[in-house]
Amino acid sequence: MAARFGLFSQDQPAQRRLCRPGAAPSPPAGLALSDPPRPPFLGTSSVGGVDDGRLLHRHAPLFRPPFPSRLQGGPPFASALRNARSDWVAVGFIGRTSLVSVRSEVSDITFEDIQAAAQRLKGAAHRTPIATSRSLNRQAGAALFCKCENLQRVGAFKFRGAFNMINQLSEAQRQRGVVAFSSGNHAQAVALVAKLLALPAVIVMPHDSPAVKLKATRGYGAEVVLYDRHRDNREVIAKKLSDERGLTLVPPFDHPQIIAGQGTVALELLTDLPDLDVLVAPIGGGGLISGCSIAAHAMLPALRIVGVEPESANDTSLSLEKGLIVSTPLSPSIADGLLTPAPGKLTFPIMQRHVESVALVTDDEIAEAVRFLLLRMKLLVEPSGAAAVAALMAGKVPNVQGKKIGVVLSGGNVDPTPLARILTSGAGNFKDQIR
Repeated sequence: MAARFGLFSQDQPAQRRLCRPGAAPSPPAGLALSDPPRPPFLGTSSVGGVDDGRLLHRHAPLFRPPFPSRLQGGPPFASALRNARSDWVAVGFIGRTSLVSVRSEVSDITFEDIQAAAQRLKGAAHRTPIATSRSLNRQAGAALFCKCENLQRVGAFKFRGAFNMINQLSEAQRQRGVVAFSSGNHAQAVALVAKLLALPAVIVMPHDSPAVKLKATRGYGAEVVLYDRHRDNREVIAKKLSDERGLTLVPPFDHPQIIAGQGTVALELLTDLPDLDVLVAPIGGGGLISGCSIAAHAMLPALRIVGVEPESANDTSLSLEKGLIVSTPLSPSIADGLLTPAPGKLTFPIMQRHVESVALVTDDEIAEAVRFLLLRMKLLVEPSGAAAVAALMAGKVPNVQGKKIGVVLSGGNVDPTPLARILTSGAGNFKDQIR
């Protein structure tokens, strides 16, 4: 596909229609779409977006969170943590779930950082299309607009953050190279960016990563170091490599430049569709939804933001409920890209301030979404990338009837054999193959 895309709607190949960027398809028949109430006007700020190689500018209301946090009404310390610039959080244990003691600080990542990232990404990243489906709209009871990051370079949104960070390294850092740890998509992103910028890359990956992701990472020229995710600590391995070789660590999500790069997903989406009611995105470590939240609430303060996690890896949901970072044990799921054991020290407070709620989906629901996206919309989306659609198809995102919903399809890298099993047998057999 070309590097610049417009919006397209597709239920069957013959029904595809292309529109120029900035033009949205008509809402589906039978849906009455209403605009959300606008908060009081607080002034304006310049909002920009990349459109066909040009930076567009307009004015948007200055951000003020328009909705109460999900923590409101909870324990006093949770309310204090939500509103504080920084706080110490408690330590404890609930069953096998550990409550991690960290100093949780709200990052100074700004909308201007995301605009600057969009400028750096011009000519490097694709402006991905937005897909719609009448069948999907009928099932969800809303108008869904799917941002197709499965069609991004390396097949995932991760290219955005990796390029934004590595592009800002000094010449001395570039000569020494970079190191990253990832289950696949971030690994491929760092490997490709390193190849594009002609610098060495070492990637720490679990030995059970999908074969397609391992092959692609090596294919971009990176050195791959394998580890056992049930026995080894990937961050310790990466830190040791960084210290021994002088490599710059490129984290998968918990870094301001990574978060700013991922925020360009929402910048593009809301430039094309400035009247969305809800944004739904998957959550692993929180880098994608954090960057998107900052951009979205700068451009559209009344927008509701909902995250999605697997039921078996609900660390962010638990963390938001308890008001502190919760680490969950590693659990099997077909959504291998969403198995980060805990949200980040930077991403967690951002999610506290911006994310309304987190929907939890089963592997069967994710599998059904993967099948629908491929068979009905002709989009190959990996299980992690299909989680947001799964939540909407299963009716797990509240108060969306008749609304306009932005949905992030975060990636499309899945092995052929597990994909065949999910298409013919459902999630159970698929899980055996992907884990």
